[in-house]
Amino acid sequence: MTWPAWLFFLAVTLVGVTDFISHYVPNYITLPLLGAGFLYHVWAGNWVASLIGASACFLLGLVMFALGGMGGGDVKLMAAIGAWLGLHGALAVIFIASCIGAVWGLGKLAKQGALKERLLYLIQGAYLTFVGGIKGALALEKIPEDINAPIPEDAIPFGTCLAAGLWVFMFLASF
Repeated sequence: MTWPAWLFFLAVTLVGVTDFISHYVPNYITLPLLGAGFLYHVWAGNWVASLIGASACFLLGLVMFALGGMGGGDVKLMAAIGAWLGLHGALAVIFIASCIGAVWGLGKLAKQGALKERLLYLIQGAYLTFVGGIKGALALEKIPEDINAPIPEDAIPFGTCLAAGLWVFMFLASF
């Protein structure tokens, strides 16, 4: 791995640790990381792949942000990962991170004793919404818009999942 790739890897890991501790993804790391990824690929001659990766990941994250499923810092981190890894690599990291987040969330709900109740709610809501055509039957919790609002008990720091997903991706890519 080149030294810029190591810096990218370490920066994403730092963001993951920060998100785990504080549920905050700092812009002062993600925005320079995004710019550095694009500039690195301009220098390397594959800026189009970097631009496509960053744009697609940003749009995917923006949809999730609009639905209340993640914070704005996670969106920018996804765009930075897209700028460095391109579309296919970034989507692989996001998929791995989503799997990690799902397992983490299920474990957290099980630990709280709310797993059965939440799964029944989701199944009933999905049935009423998609089979019964009842709008609003599947209302999912959203992340609070106010940055100073308390973090929901069952919230998963997705920046941490993205960092872990990058670790898994880099490990698998080494074979």
